[in-house]
Amino acid sequence: MAFPCVEIAKAAPTDAFRADPKDVNIVQPALNLLKSCDGMIKEFYGLQTEETKKAYVINVWESLDHHKKLQTDETKYPILNKNTETFFSGAVDILHVQLTSEPYKAFQAPVTEIATFTLHEGQSKEQLEEWVNALVNGVNALPEDSGAYWASWGPSVEKDNVLVVFIGWESVKAHFEVVKTNQLAMDIISKCRGISTIELFEQSTTTSSAWAGLGQYGVIYRRSVSAVRILFEHRVSYIFE
Repeated sequence: MAFPCVEIAKAAPTDAFRADPKDVNIVQPALNLLKSCDGMIKEFYGLQTEETKKAYVINVWESLDHHKKLQTDETKYPILNKNTETFFSGAVDILHVQLTSEPYKAFQAPVTEIATFTLHEGQSKEQLEEWVNALVNGVNALPEDSGAYWASWGPSVEKDNVLVVFIGWESVKAHFEVVKTNQLAMDIISKCRGISTIELFEQSTTTSSAWAGLGQYGVIYRRSVSAVRILFEHRVSYIFE
């Protein structure tokens, strides 16, 4: 069974997007084009509030090949690049994640966490994969009242030393309660911390997709911890058919 591919794109924001990231008109042309592409499932975007202030777009594709098809489309891709100039300024950094299981319950949760583990040089990728898989299985085994919806993970396509985890939560508070109180999670994260890079981003963001449409903009906060985590709060209104 083939699982979807997640594209994470980030760049410096334009002045207009930085000033008013709630303005749908700034992102709508790019989102409408993406919505028309074969294999596009779901979109998110937001603005980082820390000093570096990056603009983020996260797209869920049926497969990596679907995105590659768009990138080689001599008509659509130049238009998309032009349309993104309303919110992206300068070079765009893209990371693809090839998932090992379906992520949809994680993305449909009120809050979605994205944790990135970057392997230290000389460490075992197989060991990190084992621990990350155990973390995901542990989250999926949590009781319903824990606030955990679903977890999924996969390796980066472009960066062989990066693994990414997606976790759906009832709330940001539920996420931090599990991290603080669940011994299994704490033990696994401690092990991962020993062999992977440490950073944290949190974000509530606008969501746009063939499923849901547009919601409300949120923010990113950056902290120095044991992984990269981006949290998305989904407040959805239905505007796409």
